[in-house]
Amino acid sequence: GDRDLEYFLNLANQIGLLVILRPGPYICAEWEMVTVTSSCYTNITAAFIRQRRFEPKGPLVNSEFYTGWLDHWGDKHASVDTVKVSKMLGEMLSMGASVNMYMFEGGTNFGYWNGADHDTRFRSVVTSYDYNAPLSEAGDPTDKLLAIRDVIKNVRAGGYDCIY
Repeated sequence: GDRDLEYFLNLANQIGLLVILRPGPYICAEWEMVTVTSSCYTNITAAFIRQRRFEPKGPLVNSEFYTGWLDHWGDKHASVDTVKVSKMLGEMLSMGASVNMYMFEGGTNFGYWNGADHDTRFRSVVTSYDYNAPLSEAGDPTDKLLAIRDVIKNVRAGGYDCIY
């Protein structure tokens, strides 16, 4: 059926696809494969040059392009500027890169699955996974979604030059 992992992996291998497999509860793909993850403050050209150093062939991939960020209890609502998201997305697409947006649509963590971070202090994550995403937790379009749509439309229409 559609849950036959062994068949899927064999099929992917036969047609020459690479598979990022996360058997976890938490295994980070960017640790196992050479892919780029970035927020809107990364020099994307430098990041893809670094990817090419370890993987000279194959697609340019940003496996986790952060369109927003999660919220912690008691902190200000996290957000990533729409203009910065649009600009970086346009740069990556103009290079011919594949981009996976994390998160594209917000959601909700149920039970106690929301988790926490501990860097300099313990910070509980809220159950709302709004993530300042292009589609809200309720599935509503945001200005960020419309800006991303315009970037994709411009790339498809040839409005961006390939710079890589």
